[in-house]
Amino acid sequence: MQAELKFNKKQFAEAVFKEYGIQIKPPELIPEGAVSHNYKAAGSDKKTYFIKIYDNSKEGKKASALSKRYLPLIYKLKNEGNITDINVPYITKSGAMKMTFNSMTVMIYDFISGVPIGDLRKLDLKMSMNLAQDMGRYHAASAEWNEKPDFEKIYSDIPGLESRLKSVIKISRHSGDTTSCGVLKIVLDGFENRCGGYMDRIKKLAPMMKNLKGPVVFCHGDLHGWNILADKNNHLHFFDWEFSFFGPPEGDLWFMTRLPDFEKFYAEYRKNFKEHKLRPEVMEYFAGFYSLNVLASCSLRVLSETNEEEQDRIDIDIVKEQVVKLIEMEKNIYG
Repeated sequence: MQAELKFNKKQFAEAVFKEYGIQIKPPELIPEGAVSHNYKAAGSDKKTYFIKIYDNSKEGKKASALSKRYLPLIYKLKNEGNITDINVPYITKSGAMKMTFNSMTVMIYDFISGVPIGDLRKLDLKMSMNLAQDMGRYHAASAEWNEKPDFEKIYSDIPGLESRLKSVIKISRHSGDTTSCGVLKIVLDGFENRCGGYMDRIKKLAPMMKNLKGPVVFCHGDLHGWNILADKNNHLHFFDWEFSFFGPPEGDLWFMTRLPDFEKFYAEYRKNFKEHKLRPEVMEYFAGFYSLNVLASCSLRVLSETNEEEQDRIDIDIVKEQVVKLIEMEKNIYG
């Protein structure tokens, strides 16, 4: 989740009309999104639009650069895979999938009325089955592309991850007594003693990841419940593909181990993607690396003491969630 951006909304609406030919009213913040700033805006055509903005922060620039790769792929998944419930951005008058405003990257989508499914641990069985069917279809369609795995671009820099985690531990010990840093210290209480064990497991599993066999699919890469929207008809829509990659299906499946009944979910998933055989160790690698990486990024932002209080609150909530995921990881994956 991101805090409100400061920009001239009237000028923004004028820029949207110039680039897309769409007349919108000043956009309203939607307080969700780990990297992007999300808004909705009413159009003169009585439609509502979803607006994704990447700011000029390091994370925003990185996500903007990644969009050059994943946007064509979600178009391909929608069209070649005949998966109609994927929401793709509008094309500008010049044929681009995004525009620039105040040096920020902007993408405009149809606004889908609905709610994020939220905490996967509370998802009912019917919705879990819908989710299994959708994910199975996405993976099966992209497996036919015969792409090579490239998950290493996100999940291989173990020394870098370890260095950032050490920085979190070191800085948090000596950080100031601001409200945000104080709250973060409480959230991270006990993490220092567990961190080494998490990293040891990742290092032990890393050689296996270099020699994986089996299908390579287009993974969303960030499938927590806040990136999955259920519309009024209970159709599911996946959002925020910034961390997508080609790799084993476990790169997405590990998120679903938090469901109340993962075995039933996976059985339904297999009906749509029959050739897959589950590898818990691969899920553990992705789960540990992902949670530690997000924890480090959000913690370091808070400890920099340069963010607004609202952004610190959002980052601290995300850190809390990763701490819980790490504690529950072994039980969720291995039972």
